[in-house]
Amino acid sequence: MRILFLVGLLSMNWLQLWSQDIGSVEIQLSESVAAWQNAATDLDNAVVELNEIQRQYDDMVRARIWMQKNFENRKTKKESPKRIKKAKKAYKSGLKKEKKLLRKLNTIQRDVNNLTEKVEKNHQKMNRLMNQRDDLRRGGKGEKKVYSGYFPKYKSFYRASEKDNVYYNLPKFSCKTDYDGTDPVLQKHRIEYKESVFFRHQPAYMPLINDEAYLTASSYFTLVEGGQFFLNLNIRIHTDNPRQDYGYLERHSRLFITFLNGDELVLLNNLLNLGSFDRKKGVVVFRGQYSLNVYSQNKIKKNPIDKIRIEWAKGYEDYDVYHVDLLQKQFKCL
Repeated sequence: MRILFLVGLLSMNWLQLWSQDIGSVEIQLSESVAAWQNAATDLDNAVVELNEIQRQYDDMVRARIWMQKNFENRKTKKESPKRIKKAKKAYKSGLKKEKKLLRKLNTIQRDVNNLTEKVEKNHQKMNRLMNQRDDLRRGGKGEKKVYSGYFPKYKSFYRASEKDNVYYNLPKFSCKTDYDGTDPVLQKHRIEYKESVFFRHQPAYMPLINDEAYLTASSYFTLVEGGQFFLNLNIRIHTDNPRQDYGYLERHSRLFITFLNGDELVLLNNLLNLGSFDRKKGVVVFRGQYSLNVYSQNKIKKNPIDKIRIEWAKGYEDYDVYHVDLLQKQFKCL
């Protein structure tokens, strides 16, 4: 009888401790969700401000270029000193405003980078607390993850001659035109080059399908008469249910580009894209089209890329980039 009483007392104490633990985790989880939502809202506002400053900076660059040419033309034509002085003053003023906007742009870009990191940390904390809560609900018995992938067979390594070693002799990048003519919709001259594989993504639990990665993204640039630049991504995914896994690419959904030097660039998708689905092959292809202003063009031309984050309707996903200078090479073709 005394033993049963002690067992009951111990079980009651255990239940009390368990309820306290899960209650504490629930409180931390609600706080983490609120912090994540606040950080995400701040990030959205910062991105809107960043895009507005980028637009102002692009306008200022164009104005400064015009003022510089105006000053040089007046100087070449040997106009009156008064007119040359006035043109020089306008050019210097424009240059000063451009540098001021660039400093402001870099400051906001750093804020966006910090907020992105904050959102990511809060998101990771939220996931950890959710797993902890679920683990407590199951009585502390965690589920074991089962690996169901396979390792492809690789040929044995060999030492190549210096002539054949791509580490010392990189293959030349060829600029192959895919379209060069009048756009049927815009009625303007349009140039596009052939796409190249930008990055691949292979989850650990997924096997290769017909020797292809689960997700393959190819990139190419479009130049439209009038100075319009676009970065295009064709994303090919092996999935039977793309709507459930990814949803679609929303209009104004974001593309985050992280460069090797730590800088980050945010681009917006121009058009809604639901993806073209081949049910027989189990493949869906999404196409994203991202406008590039002067600031974005300069960033891509000068910096190799480390990571890409694509914002889907169902959430975002990060991808490592191994062809880090592909966009630099493709941009040179234009």
